Amino acid sequence: AALGLLPERIRERILILVMGDCGTSYTRIVRTAYEKLPQNARDAARILPYSDRIHDFFLAADFMICTSRYEASPKVIQEPMFFSLPIITTPVFGIPEQVQDGRSALFYSPGDHQKLAQHIERLASDPELRRRLGTTARISLDRLPSTADMVAEYERLIREAYLSTGH
Repeated sequence: AALGLLPERIRERILILVMGDCGTSYTRIVRTAYEKLPQNARDAARILPYSDRIHDFFLAADFMICTSRYEASPKVIQEPMFFSLPIITTPVFGIPEQVQDGRSALFYSPGDHQKLAQHIERLASDPELRRRLGTTARISLDRLPSTADMVAEYERLIREAYLSTGH
């Protein structure tokens, strides 16, 4: 829907890749919404199948958009952070703990297509903003706990809970 709200001068300069079409009910909903767009909006996007080479797409991208309505410590945010990509995202569960609005990402509320379109236009038009957000995203990633840190913390909590029961 945000594609249909973008100015033509922006749609002519961008290509949005929707990754992970794998035939689920969610991807069928996305494809149906895409097919309802006017042709000039569809020309600015492609829906691609799942790829195990997603890192190649991160290397080629100028920014990443996360449209999630539900998350929990999402890897989908950490991957673009690793590649110093600026991120447009919804601030749902787990995401604001990883990125900050205006510093390492741009936030919009789920379903706010107008705000999403404004953010796409901003990042498509402002290479300095892309650079700044991407750099800060990468720095922010280095401050997050690693998988090993999280496993160690879970182990500590489980031991503490077990010992507190008197065993």
